[in-house]
Amino acid sequence: MAQLRYNNLPLDGRTLVVQFHEQVERPASLSTLFVGNVARQATEEQLRRMFSLYGQIRSLRLHVPLEAQNALDALDGKVFHGQALAIEIAREKR
Repeated sequence: MAQLRYNNLPLDGRTLVVQFHEQVERPASLSTLFVGNVARQATEEQLRRMFSLYGQIRSLRLHVPLEAQNALDALDGKVFHGQALAIEIAREKR
């Protein structure tokens, strides 16, 4: 086995250290995806089915649920206390 054979051997004036690699979970920042331009009528289950073809999904968040989009569509520009509302989807920092 390479670990036993090469561990602690001198190499260019240094001692070679060979260890087994332990699988380390990657931080979320390396495995988190942002998916934009998703149709309003798309459901969480539909997205899960599509992305699960490529691996395990730890969590999935829809940042613009259908209810929020419906409220935006219905109320953007509506006059409220004499002022036209200006509504848009809040953008999270990525």
